Formats: sequence, C-alpha cells, structure tokens
Amino acid sequence: MNLYQNYCYPDIQTVADNLQSQAFIPGYGLIASASPVSATQISLGLTLADGSSSSVVLTFPACFQLGFQNSYSGISLADSIELSGLCLLILATAYSIKILRRGI
Repeated sequence: MNLYQNYCYPDIQTVADNLQSQAFIPGYGLIASASPVSATQISLGLTLADGSSSSVVLTFPACFQLGFQNSYSGISLADSIELSGLCLLILATAYSIKILRRGI
C-alpha cells in the first residue's frame, strides 16, 4: 500500500492511475504517462511548458491501513466518543439539578 495525498492506496498502479488522471502537476508540467517502476516508485513522463519532454521518478511512502491517514479534526475516534460521553454526562447532571430544584 502507498500513501499519496493523505490517502493510502492498495497498490502503486492505483497511485499511478490517480496521478495520470490529474493531467497536470504544478512545478512539473503536463503528465504524458505514469508507470510504476517499483513497489514505491512511479516514473512520470512530462511535457513541460516550453514543449520539451522530461521524466521524473517519484517515491511514495508505504502505509498500513487503506483509506485516509489523518483526522481532519485532530481527534481520534476513541477521543470523540469519550468527549461525547462527557458532554452527555454534563447535560444529564444539569437536567438532574433542574428537576431537583423544581421539587424543592
């Protein structure tokens, strides 16, 4: 599995297909071809702004879990469940106090 743009893809060919579908990479040029070289590298055939051709080999790090590799909020699932439980506890406590005050 390979990591590209914070997403872990199942194989390097899928990363190559994704790269080629972008058609343009800022700072490099138009993508003419994208082919895997090894389990972590892709060779890109590029057409530069001046019309010349070039190629570059990009390396993509390995990853271990398919899908997105980050949490946009910075909170893990376990943390969010715990935080939700604490919020529920605070609301239940406030409601209990309200009911007790009403009875007095």
